Amino acid sequence: MRFENGQIIIDLTGSLVSTLIFAGWMLFGWARGFRYIVTIAGGLTLGYLLTVQGGGVVVNFVNAFYGFFLRFLGFISAGLVDVLPPSPIIPATQQAPLLLRVLVFTLLFAVGISYTGPWEGGGLRGFAGNRQLRLLGAFAGFYSALLLVNALAIFWAEGRQFVEFPEPLMIALNSLNPNIEIVSVFLVAFLGLLGFIFLTRFNRILLPDGGGGGGGAPRR
Repeated sequence: MRFENGQIIIDLTGSLVSTLIFAGWMLFGWARGFRYIVTIAGGLTLGYLLTVQGGGVVVNFVNAFYGFFLRFLGFISAGLVDVLPPSPIIPATQQAPLLLRVLVFTLLFAVGISYTGPWEGGGLRGFAGNRQLRLLGAFAGFYSALLLVNALAIFWAEGRQFVEFPEPLMIALNSLNPNIEIVSVFLVAFLGLLGFIFLTRFNRILLPDGGGGGGGAPRR
């Protein structure tokens, strides 16, 4: 960001976009708490493993399932198979597999958002008794932002020749850089954290503190 001829110039070619994404997600996790954001981080984790780190796992699964479906229909009636597209349903081009991966990643991200559980209310109230959940929420927010930035950077690097967005958005996407090694470290840390919480707090995973009882707002 700089001033030039009385105007504020925002440079999107550096790390500004990534910094804003990380800061926004960390503040979001800090404000809402770990229990709210953990399902979002979980959806992003599953989406990243299947569509980014796993590469063609989703495409191979869809093609294999569709081939099995066609063979099953062939036992019933050959005429049913003739009216359906031949296998593989996802052609071996670059556009179709990439589009499927993006759609699956987005779908799993949306599923994670939709399952934020019984903590749909406002953010954490005050700090007493909530500091640990705020810190864990900020960590989960950072982790979610890391997965998003890497996924966007990789998807954009593979598909930039097929789509055209407004120039500011394209500049912002071009500024994103993947950090595959860092993602692997934080992925292991996040899964380890989930395992530790499950083993030590398994009786309070599904219900918030104070839920099902009196009229007080649940702690997060």
